[in-house]
Amino acid sequence: RGGLILVTHNGVPINAMLCKVYGSTCFAGIMGVHEGQFAQVQAGANVALWWGMLEWARMQGLHHFDFGSSRPFISNGVFNFKRQWGTRVRRHADLEAEFVFFANEIAPVLQRHLNDIGIIAEKAGKHYRVVFVDAVEEPRTEMLQQLRRSAASSGVDGLLIFTAAGGQPPQYETLEQG
Repeated sequence: RGGLILVTHNGVPINAMLCKVYGSTCFAGIMGVHEGQFAQVQAGANVALWWGMLEWARMQGLHHFDFGSSRPFISNGVFNFKRQWGTRVRRHADLEAEFVFFANEIAPVLQRHLNDIGIIAEKAGKHYRVVFVDAVEEPRTEMLQQLRRSAASSGVDGLLIFTAAGGQPPQYETLEQG
C-alpha cells in the first residue's frame, strides 16, 4: 500500500513524493521537484506536499507518520523543516553515517565551521550536538548555555563537547538537557 502525492499549479506538476504504508504508519519516501520548479517550492508547494500527505494518511485511517531522514546536521534545511512539524531525532534503521576525525589540534576556522554545522552524534542511545572546544580557551558558560538551548530546540538530548590539548588525545564530556 502507498501512493504518490502530487502538487500541481494550474495543471503543471511542481513536486511529488512517494509514500508507503506499513501497519498504521505512513512513511514518507523520495521527493522530487519537476523541472526547475524550485521557486514554487519556496513559495509553499513543499508545505502543501507534506500537508497533502498528512491529510491522505489521516483519510486512510493511519495513526502515525514517519517524515523520513535528513542529514545529521542541526544547520541542515531539511532537518529544520521537519523539526517544524514536531518530529523527533532518532536513529534511522536503514541509514547510518560515520564521521571520523584524526587530529591532535583542529584549526580555529575549521573548529568554528564544524560547530556551525551542528553535527548530531549518537552515544548510548541518546543524540547530542557535537561541539569542538579549544583547550586553551576554556568554554564560556554563556556560549555553552546558548548552544544547549539551540540543541534543545533541535530535539537533541544535550551537547557532546570535545576538547583537545596539543599532543593529547581529545577528551569529551556530555552536557545533558535539564
